[in-house]
Amino acid sequence: MQAQGALETGNEKTLPEHIKDYRRQYKREWLKNKRKQCKEVKIYLTADQYRTLADHAKIFGIRSVTGYAKEVILSAQECGELIPRKAELQSILQKIGMTIMQMPNNSETYSLLLEAETTILNYLHI
Repeated sequence: MQAQGALETGNEKTLPEHIKDYRRQYKREWLKNKRKQCKEVKIYLTADQYRTLADHAKIFGIRSVTGYAKEVILSAQECGELIPRKAELQSILQKIGMTIMQMPNNSETYSLLLEAETTILNYLHI
């Protein structure tokens, strides 16, 4: 706004217009910088395809269809499959590990927990 001379003139009638232009220019620059940092992928879906994705997103515990689509694409690149509720499974795995460390090695529960930990580790591809 200073570059446009809006602050020096002090005209109250043109000031809102200068503010509007400044915000427009600021937003344009912000979007331009954001596009340099991140890339965007746009796809178009039919209503049925969108509903199917929304249903799958709910099943996998992901709130948005876009978030679900991103996870599916990235998981296909990494390991070939999307793991439902991965963060929750990792939390459970951590709790099992802490419980195993507190138990005596010769108990039956210890061996069952160790087997459960191994199963989850294999499932998560860790």
